[in-house]
Amino acid sequence: MIVPNKIINYKQSIIYKMIKIMEFENSKNLKINDLYIKCSNYYDGIDEFIYSLETLYLLDKIDIDFDKGEIIYVKRD
Repeated sequence: MIVPNKIINYKQSIIYKMIKIMEFENSKNLKINDLYIKCSNYYDGIDEFIYSLETLYLLDKIDIDFDKGEIIYVKRD
């Protein structure tokens, strides 16, 4: 589930699980599959991981290079 509600608590939501992806922010560009391998034990399935990537992309926290298959963390000034 993307957001917490009466049934889904905060730690089961995508909002909480996105933090695990952001923990690798200090890394240079990461391959999407390498990032999934590092974070897979926090997700119930690949769909939750993709929801997290989509949400971080919409929040302008990451950029995705589809040609190279890499995640690029957006730096703010």
